[in-house]
Amino acid sequence: MLFRRLDMDNNNIIEINNLSVSFLSKKLFQKSIKVNAVNNLSLEIKKNSIYGLVGESGCGKTTTAKSIAKLINISSGDINYYNQNITNLSQKEFRKYRKNIQIIFQDPYSSLNPRIKVGDIVEEPIRIHTKKNKYEIKRNVKELFELVGLNPNHTERYPHEFSGGQRQRIVIAKALSVNPEFIICDEPLSALDVSIQSQIMNLMLDLKEEFKLTYLFISHDIGLVKSFCNHVSVMYLGKIVESGTCEELFKNPKHPYTKALLSSVPIPNPQKERKRKQIILNNEIPSPINMPRGCVFHPRCNMLTEPCKNVIPEKINVTDNHSVNCNLYHE
Repeated sequence: MLFRRLDMDNNNIIEINNLSVSFLSKKLFQKSIKVNAVNNLSLEIKKNSIYGLVGESGCGKTTTAKSIAKLINISSGDINYYNQNITNLSQKEFRKYRKNIQIIFQDPYSSLNPRIKVGDIVEEPIRIHTKKNKYEIKRNVKELFELVGLNPNHTERYPHEFSGGQRQRIVIAKALSVNPEFIICDEPLSALDVSIQSQIMNLMLDLKEEFKLTYLFISHDIGLVKSFCNHVSVMYLGKIVESGTCEELFKNPKHPYTKALLSSVPIPNPQKERKRKQIILNNEIPSPINMPRGCVFHPRCNMLTEPCKNVIPEKINVTDNHSVNCNLYHE
């Protein structure tokens, strides 16, 4: 049976090894240019955890998410679901995989078809992946609406009749409709007001506990990741530069980029906030079309050394639960 729980000692639901994703970008009257979106990325996501992937816009977070969901083709590397490679799945295997892996996109306004009633949107995955009759499906949809805090009598309405927070609840209901194990949350809060963000976060935490879900939580907001996740990887220009449990990484950040991101998070105490020194990065983010040699962060690094310009940093284990890719820590 595909995707059986093979190794009880290894509780990784997703394991990525040396993932690279590149594609050709072509403009009018110009030659195609190779864009390196993700470069040699590796990570492990444990079952029933919330794994944070944080970094600036354009660093490859969404490309990584789409690779896991098999929405795009990868260039090289392996993506394993319960130790089984999902790179070359048959159509039957792919349907089962996609039932277990769902994705919540950033913008609830563009995630829902404005011409389709929200009840029909939520029931679509149920019709595709189950053999339930239409009466069972309608009942399931109403139950899902209640579960995410929506009025079950509003299933006949259209997306434009709901607020942003309500639309995101509809998207969550759709993701839950086929009882998945793993949900990719791609910036699910960034399009919402701060007050609504906390409501959606609490809803997602409640659902995780009730259904034993695993989340990959993608965000550019490192403060949000700190309060929501168990484990975090910091991503820069297609590479992971630091990774660890939230407790260890935020208590003892090692990479200059991680330190810069953390320095931008406001401190609630006004006196401490005034005394704190924010780290300002040099230059702009380099283009993925023309990647820097050596460490990809070196053009912006305020702790630059000569080896950084030519030597690609290797992974260094700070502790058993914390690693960094930085030449500053190589002997």
